[in-house]
Formats: sequence, C-alpha cells, structure tokens
Amino acid sequence: MSFPLALRLTAMVAVLVGLTHLIFGLGADVMLGAHIPPATLADPVLDSQNRFYGVAFAGYGALLWLAASDIWRHATLIRVLAAFVFLGGVARLW
Repeated sequence: MSFPLALRLTAMVAVLVGLTHLIFGLGADVMLGAHIPPATLADPVLDSQNRFYGVAFAGYGALLWLAASDIWRHATLIRVLAAFVFLGGVARLW
C-alpha cells in the first residue's frame, strides 16, 4: 500500500467519524458501542462539545486528503498533523 493511499483511507475514516458525530452528537458514541447514561445523553453541553470535536476531526481528515494529493509539497502539513495527533495522545496519558 502506498503512503498517499494510506493517507486517503485515514482521511476518509476521519471525515466519516467526524460527520457522524456532527450529525448525531452523543448518539454517535452510543452507535459506536459506548454505554452512556440517559442523563448524560440529555446534556446539551456535552452534545455541543461532541459535535464541535466532530467538525474538528472531519477537518483533520480533509487536510489529510489534501496532503495526500502531493506528499512532497504538503510534507510540512503532514508533519504538523502528525504532531497534533501525537500531542493529543501525550495529553491523554498525562
């Protein structure tokens, strides 16, 4: 599998997951198997936050798709996106 193809597949998954969260809010997490109490599902703040992060994740996927069109031209963008994912993982561990 080529690197641009891997980027495009990752981008499609990110956009699909992001748009699912935008459309369904917290219901998307339930659809993906999370056990969320009904009181939490009714919280508009958490629903809004979930939709916000869904759009951000879809945007991340769109940038990956763009970067896959010309790897060398968008190498800095790819590095920045990889750094954001890495730093997000470090923040979760912290």
